[in-house]
Amino acid sequence: MASIRQKLLKITVGIATGATFVIKAAPHVLPERFCRNVTEWKSQSSSELPPSAVPVPERCQVQLKKVLKRLGKEDEEDKIKLFICNGYSPISAGAVWLPAGAVIGLPKFFLFEKEADVIASGLTFKNRAVNWKSKLGGKLASSLIASDDNVAFLIGHELSHIQGSDLLYDVPIAPAWLYATYKITFENQRFLPKTPGIVNFSARIIVCCLSYLVYSITTRQIKLRQEFAADKNAAELDLSMALGGVDFTLKRLHLNSVLRVLYGEEGKLMFSEKGEILKNYTHPKLTERLRLLEEVVHKKLAGVQDGSQS
Repeated sequence: MASIRQKLLKITVGIATGATFVIKAAPHVLPERFCRNVTEWKSQSSSELPPSAVPVPERCQVQLKKVLKRLGKEDEEDKIKLFICNGYSPISAGAVWLPAGAVIGLPKFFLFEKEADVIASGLTFKNRAVNWKSKLGGKLASSLIASDDNVAFLIGHELSHIQGSDLLYDVPIAPAWLYATYKITFENQRFLPKTPGIVNFSARIIVCCLSYLVYSITTRQIKLRQEFAADKNAAELDLSMALGGVDFTLKRLHLNSVLRVLYGEEGKLMFSEKGEILKNYTHPKLTERLRLLEEVVHKKLAGVQDGSQS
């Protein structure tokens, strides 16, 4: 009976490990289907017509070309598809070295180049019109305007993800950790020797919980380093992009502080008074990212001054 349970457990773990790998890999192997189709912003011009994707502004495609040129990778443009995602943060999936290429989802406020664009958008919150002439409305409008440097920085940031080795960490680590935990907990008698039933069961549960805790801490640290690296890689390409990154981060902080007020009690649970996202476990704090970007700007400005003096 025990051997049957062990076999069933082994089969279950094998299926779970394989399923986890597929779930993690799917958005990167088929980014159009499992990333773009899920997160793309679609609008409906008429009740008689189905929703259609919001077109990407031409300036975004222009900035993609410019950033790729700075990287010396103009030949990768055909492997990258831009789209407008239904959110305030960018998203990307895939890799330029995979057959299906990669996609980059840009925040929907990248559609706005000037304040008039924001006002004309008909933007509402909780089905209520925004008073754009108010102090809060003016702050909201200014935080939703994206400059070309903002666009270039965000594209550079996402390019760092899809051109690098991020997915080589993101995809295999969860299934590998799951399988390793099973091997240590249920098959390694040296690590957990046989003991009376309840003691044995309790020990295995504790080990599984500790493994999950260590996994969560490890993956979070990897994710934070990836985000910091992507910010730094984008900012170091060009001074204008570094300035665009600083400006974008400040706008995001301002936007979040406005959303905190607009969403009332719910907003207080989502954002701090300074605009930090309170329940964000996958990205660094915006103020920490801002400090890093400001350091890059200072170094680049110092380099420009040294060059002009010489």
